[in-house]
This record gives sequence, structure tokens and C-alpha cells, in this order.
Amino acid sequence: MRKALKNNLLEIFKTIYEAHGIVKSFIDKKEYDNAQNLLADCQDTAIQIGNLIEESEGEGFITVSFLEEYCEALYEASINFSESNGYKVQKQLDKKIIKAENSVRNDIEEKIHIAFFPYKASMWGSFESIWKTAKSCDKCEVAVVAIPYCEYDEKMKAKKWIYEADAFPADVEIIPYQNYKLETQNPDISFIHNPYDNQNTLTSVYPYFYSENIKRHSGCLVYSPYFTLGTYRPENTMFFINSGSKNADKIIVQSKFVADLYLKHGYNKEKLIVLGSPKVDSIVNSCGKEAGNKRNEYMPDEWKSKLADKDKIFLLNTHWSYFLNGHIYKEKNNTYDFAQRYHNDLLNAINKFEGKVGLIWRPHPLLISAIEQRCPMLLEYINDFTKRLEESDYAVIDRNGSYVNAFNCSDAMITTYSSIINEYLLTEKPVHIFQSKPSDEVGENSPIDYRKCYFYFKKDNGMSFQRFIQMVINNEDPMYEERMRMLTEKAFANTDGTAGEKILQHLIDN
Repeated sequence: MRKALKNNLLEIFKTIYEAHGIVKSFIDKKEYDNAQNLLADCQDTAIQIGNLIEESEGEGFITVSFLEEYCEALYEASINFSESNGYKVQKQLDKKIIKAENSVRNDIEEKIHIAFFPYKASMWGSFESIWKTAKSCDKCEVAVVAIPYCEYDEKMKAKKWIYEADAFPADVEIIPYQNYKLETQNPDISFIHNPYDNQNTLTSVYPYFYSENIKRHSGCLVYSPYFTLGTYRPENTMFFINSGSKNADKIIVQSKFVADLYLKHGYNKEKLIVLGSPKVDSIVNSCGKEAGNKRNEYMPDEWKSKLADKDKIFLLNTHWSYFLNGHIYKEKNNTYDFAQRYHNDLLNAINKFEGKVGLIWRPHPLLISAIEQRCPMLLEYINDFTKRLEESDYAVIDRNGSYVNAFNCSDAMITTYSSIINEYLLTEKPVHIFQSKPSDEVGENSPIDYRKCYFYFKKDNGMSFQRFIQMVINNEDPMYEERMRMLTEKAFANTDGTAGEKILQHLIDN
């Protein structure tokens, strides 16, 4: 039986006891018609409880027999008012109904209804380990409701609606959003990973599933961020000041360091679950060092003709804002577009290794829609770059919802700033960033200290693409120890793959 229903039934028993007391008062005052009517109401209530229990637990469930005994006692009481003592009637009825109440409390197994509301399949990792734990827990029944979302045009109008139900892992059973009514399901625990509701300038989930409405119909609303926080700057408040975070009853926090940042933004300590990020579980369990070398296992067949024979494979991650900023820089300074320049430089560097090196490009999932909305003149370069990779003999483009294949098949990542760096670092593989190195102040005050990665620019004592590629080919990683220490001591709690399990247990216990 659903936890909420069981709790409701137990609350109803309290009203029945109160009714017995009122029946006593009516009998003592010889107001027999009032007593009769109230006993009839008690009988109707008992029958409704029995029907609900049979719907949930099946016909003939033991509690129903106790309710039938109670109904017989109600009948006996109703035909002997003139000879009855109000106190005696109350005690007799209490004695019968307490058997039914104790049976509901002890004989009916409590089920916690947990609902997950993802919208992008690529963000499923923020739920996955909690979902797996709930699925294997006898106390839980689980629903995954994929939410449709729209992409905005330049006027913040819905340009198109997208529904990714078919893009989730095959073992995730998706309930069509049209079939899940919050008003009737009333989940005990609801999980969201999109906190922005109508505050995002690029996308919006279907308004019915805004955090305020989910909270209204849920016992507990939990926000599990779709990202892990890397750099922190006080002026960048969107990660903390948003409707989902405010409406949530609980927020899953990746580390004590990040919890302290939430506290600075006015959140109560009791609202924060500081047990690590489910995204960490997803990476550690499927891509971490303990998982072993899984290149062959995770390489899709369509990649093998280009990548299977490469000595080393590099994952190129490009955030959509990088291309936009490169164009703005060119227009403002009347000079070159740095985003295009460095992407071209990388391909040139790879070609110098004469077929020994492969590339997986994983563009940001919102790249095309963001460029179309904000800077459509860049589409020509994006399309040209895409075509060059598709026609090459060393590069593939990863458009899968999950980045597990790309993480497992690659030996290192070359990237612009993006939260995907945070997850990739957990694979224990090196990361090369072709943007400016953070200042010492930013590095010290951020959850993830990117200074433990490798950088491109000479001013940052960096290394060229070619030099980084050669370092990886040589199996060198001089910053490895410092990087791992930073991740386990500062960036994340529970880096052993157990965050989801501990989070769910915490929610059930509290």
C-alpha cells in the first residue's frame, strides 16, 4: 500500500475514535437519533476503508475481517440504545476498531511511491543510481515520467516541442506524461533535475511539471542537480537562486564545500542532503578506474571503422557558449574568431600523428538551437566542422544521450569549460582545457580546482594540443595525484559509487 494512503487511513482511525466519544455523549444525553446517525457514518467509513484495503492488498485481507467485526459491533450498539451505557458502548467500539487499526499499522506493508521527472535523456545520470536503488527496494514503487520541453526562438516563444521518452536507457520504463496525473498519484517523493522552470532563456519544460506544481502534489520534492558545480563566482547566482531550489524540500549537494555555498545564499542546513552526487555514481560505476578498460565493450559498431585501431582516442567537448563568445570577440576586436581557430588547430595537431590518434566530438546538446537563436551566422562553420569530422578517417560525432560510450572509449579529454569536465575527472584520465586558467583565488574558492588540469595557453604555463596528445601517448600524467586528492577531499562526497543508495535511505528514514 502507498505510504500516503496508509498514513491517511491511520488519520481516519483517529476521527473514528473521536466519533465514538461523541456517540457516548449522545447516548448519555439520550439523543438516540444523533447517535444512530453517527454510528451509520462510522459504518460507511469502515466500509470505505475496507474497499481501499481490498483494492490495494486483495480480497480477504486480514484487516477487512477486523473491520467486519467492527461493523457488527456498530449494529449491536445501534439496536440497544435504551439499555446501553454510553461509556460501555465507547469502550466496546474502541476495542473492535483498534484491532483494525493495528492491522493496518502492522500487517500492511508500506510502499513509498517515488516519481522521477527527467526531461533530457542526457541528464538521466543525476537520477540513475537513486532510481536503481529504489527499483531494488521492496518498500518502494517507482515511476519515471519523461517531461516534454520546448526550445525557444529569439523572442522567447516556443519554437518546437521535444519529447525524449525513447532516448532513455532500455531498462528504464517510461510512463507517458499524459498518463501521470499529479493530483491523483500524489507521489511521496518526487525528483526533479531541472530547477529553472520558466527562467531558462533556451528551453522550458511543460508548465504542468514546473517545480511549484510538482511540490503541491508531492510529499517531498527533491532537487537533484543535472550538473556538478565546478567554478564558483559570487556574482553567478543562477545555480542557487532559482525556482526549483526554492521550491524543493530537499536539495542533493555534491560536497560539504558546495553545501557551505548554499548556506551563504540563505538556505537552511536541514534542506541540504550532503551525501554526494548521483552523477558521480554513474561515472564511477561505469567509467571509473575500477571499472577497467572498456573501450571494446563500449565502442559502438559505427565508430569501429575509424577508432578501433587508434593508439589513443581523445574526447573533444565543446560548450555552445564558446562558439558564441568566439564570434563576439571577433566582432568586438575586429580580429579572429578564437573558437574556430582553436578547433581548426586541434584537427591540425591530430593530423600530425598520422593516423595514430582518434577523436570523438561531443557537442553540447543545445549547440544548434542556441546558435540558431543567438547567432545563426555561425551555422556555416558548425556545419562545415561537422562535415570535416564525418568525412575524416579518424573522428566520430557522439550525439547519444549518455556520455558513457565517449568516456569509456577515450583516453583523455580536450575541452572548453563545461560541467562535463567534473564528471570526466572521475574517470581519472587527464583533461586539457583550451581556455584561460582560473586565478588562484577562484581555484581556492571553487568546489573543483581546475588548476589541477592541463591548459593550452603559454601565459598559464600551458601546453599545445600537440604536446598534450604526445603526453597521453607516452602514458604520462604528472598532475594525477594532486587532481585525485582535490576530487576526494574537496569536490565530492562519496566517490565510491554509493551516493544514490545513501541519499534514498536518508529520504526514507527522514
